[in-house]
Amino acid sequence: MTNNYLSLRSIFYGLKKQHVLFLAFSLFTFCITAQTYVEDPDDIEDLLDEASPGDVFVIKNGTYNDLELSISEKHGADGAPIVIQAETVGGVTLTGESHFVFKKSSHFTLQGFVFDAEGDNSLVKLEGSNNIRITRNVFELQTEESIKWIYIGGIWDDHTFQYTSHDNRIDHNTFQNKTTPGHYITIDGTNDGDEDFRQSTYDRIDHNYFKNNGPRADNEQESIRIGWSEMSESSGYTTVEFNLFEDCDGDPEIVSVKSCDNIVRHNTFRKSYGTLSLRHGNRNRIEGNYIFWRRQSHWNI
Repeated sequence: MTNNYLSLRSIFYGLKKQHVLFLAFSLFTFCITAQTYVEDPDDIEDLLDEASPGDVFVIKNGTYNDLELSISEKHGADGAPIVIQAETVGGVTLTGESHFVFKKSSHFTLQGFVFDAEGDNSLVKLEGSNNIRITRNVFELQTEESIKWIYIGGIWDDHTFQYTSHDNRIDHNTFQNKTTPGHYITIDGTNDGDEDFRQSTYDRIDHNYFKNNGPRADNEQESIRIGWSEMSESSGYTTVEFNLFEDCDGDPEIVSVKSCDNIVRHNTFRKSYGTLSLRHGNRNRIEGNYIFWRRQSHWNI
C-alpha cells in the first residue's frame, strides 16, 4: 500500500510540474506575441485593425516628424488595455504637427513620449472615449494660436449622448512652456444641440508637473479648466490631485472649475500668480492643497 501511495504521489507531482511548465510557457508565449515593435509609427493605424485587448505596440526610440494618429472605434478591455508606448520613457520625440486623436474608443494607454510639436492641433484629443490613460509623457507645443493641449470631450455632432467621455486618467506627465492662450488640460463634454450640456465624468488628473505657463493673458490660459459656463449645472466628478504647479502665471485662474461635484486636493502651487477658482457649479470640494506665495503673488480661492 505504501508503494502504491508513493507511486501515485510521484505521478501527481509529475503532472503538477508539467502543468506549471505548460502554464509558464503559455504565459511567456502570450507576452511575446502580444508585444509588437514598430519601426515606422505610420504603420500603427493598420496594426490596430488587428489589435486585441492587452496588445502592446512599442515605437522604437528616435525622433519622428508629423506623426498624426487617429484611432476610431477601437477597444481594449478592463485590465487589458491596448498600449502604445515609447521603447523607453522619453526615448521617442514627436515633432512637427504630431498629435493623437481617440474617437469612440476605450481602454488605451499612451505612454512615454516627448511631444516637442508645433501647429494648430491639440496634442491629444479624446472624443467620446473612455478609460484612456495618458501617462509618463512630456508635452510642449509651439503655436501662435489658442490651443487646448489635451482635450477631453464628446463627439461634436452627436447630440444623443450615446458617446460620452468618462473615466479617463492623465498622470505622471510634464506640461511645460506654454506661451499662448488655451489650456494645458481641458475637461469638456457633450450637448444635445440645444441647452443640455453634460461634462465628461470621473476623469482623474494626478501626479503631473505643470510649469512655465506665461506670459499673462486676460483670459483662456488656465493650466486646467474643468467644465465651462454652459455646463455649469452638470456634474463632472473630476478629481485633480497630487499635482505640482510652478510658474503658472498665464491666467488669473490657474485651475478653473465651472461644473459640479469635482474635487481638487493635495496639490502644490509654487511661484504662481493666480487663483484656484470655483467659477461656476455646486458641491465642489477644495482640500489639503499647499500654496507657496512669492512677492508678486495674489492668491484667492
